Amino acid sequence: MDRQKFSFYCAWLGLLLAAMFGLSACGAGGSGNVVPVESLAPEAQTVVAQSTANAAMWTETADPKGNLPAPEVENTPGAIEESEEVVPTEAPAPTEEPPPTEELEPTEVPEADNEGESGADEEQDLGSGGAPENDDNYEIRDVCDAAEFVEDVNIPDGEEFEPGNGFEKTWRVRNVGTCIWTNEYDLVFADGLPMGHIVSKPLRESVAPGETVDLTIQLTAPNDPGTYRSYWQLRNASNDLFGVGANSDDAFWVEIVVKGEQPVSYSLAANYCRAEWRNSWAIVACPSPEDKENGFVRLLDKPIFDTGEEEEIPAIHVHPDNTMHGAVVGEFPAYRISEGDHFQAGIGCLYNNADCEVVFVLGYRAEDGEIVALQLWNQQHDDDNYQNVDVPLRSFAGQDLRLVLAVLANGDATGDDVFWLNPRIER
Repeated sequence: MDRQKFSFYCAWLGLLLAAMFGLSACGAGGSGNVVPVESLAPEAQTVVAQSTANAAMWTETADPKGNLPAPEVENTPGAIEESEEVVPTEAPAPTEEPPPTEELEPTEVPEADNEGESGADEEQDLGSGGAPENDDNYEIRDVCDAAEFVEDVNIPDGEEFEPGNGFEKTWRVRNVGTCIWTNEYDLVFADGLPMGHIVSKPLRESVAPGETVDLTIQLTAPNDPGTYRSYWQLRNASNDLFGVGANSDDAFWVEIVVKGEQPVSYSLAANYCRAEWRNSWAIVACPSPEDKENGFVRLLDKPIFDTGEEEEIPAIHVHPDNTMHGAVVGEFPAYRISEGDHFQAGIGCLYNNADCEVVFVLGYRAEDGEIVALQLWNQQHDDDNYQNVDVPLRSFAGQDLRLVLAVLANGDATGDDVFWLNPRIER
């Protein structure tokens, strides 16, 4: 189906997905049976109305670092000490110990001269808090806890590392709330890939409103080639998370590129828990218990198809949250696309789900933060077995692509047990 025939459905889908997940546009298609316009268009107004309440959670804003709704935290060289918390088991194991962290002592802030210069142009170590920099472009907000991103002190986005190498990342942030950040405040891992075993570090000294602090965390590059992000936020003494951005709830991040040749075939099934999964309103654990109310994701070694046929091929089993037009969406880490790469998978309903009726979506995260739909397929219980889908990715050759797999319930999600059979990138 060409893009012109897609236009009406894309307009509806764009509103629905933008409201629910930030998904925005229909892209060039691949093979497979795309969703017919007439099957979904009548529900447009109802779905958009139901979904709009969740829009703020899924829509990214224009923070200096770009803001994801996921929690974020910051770390400070010399202002934070390691905790004993351990990282989720899916984090890549480092191949070598990270380099030791050198503690930085706070330096004295130069006094202003007779002409009112603050001396802030000179380099200062603000590892444990410091006087406000010579920057009048900030305001103390009428909230207790709020942070403002100032700059990346080191490791700009996209810096390359050898697999398994340790490194330190430092952000500079400002306290723009009314409360003092004490040693009961922590820098905490919020989202993405932890890149190491440290998931929280307490502030060592206080940071008063208006002061800046350098937050440093010690991390380890993953062992597999690719592009990775780790998101961080702050946590106060009441265990409430806060961060940067207009609403003081956005995370800041570190993004690195791990060098090396990537495999000819990348299995999304084998790496399904490296994706971030969400339902219509919240993050979904991976793997998850079979919770149809909130949606779930898990891996099946021997899926049983709608026809009763069993296949010894791994499949990602997903179920949208049990609401009208529920959803489950997984965003995978960036993968470098080469000439000749294709996305391939089987899609369908699992056995004994007579009410199954969904839309499968293959998409990707664009540079502007939007998620763009590449191809869509409709699937129902009475379909003959499952569909084999094949989408060329040649237009993304040379790019680090964050693929998105989504399943949207076409109505009530009660019977929507579905699968992505061996989803992969083949060359």
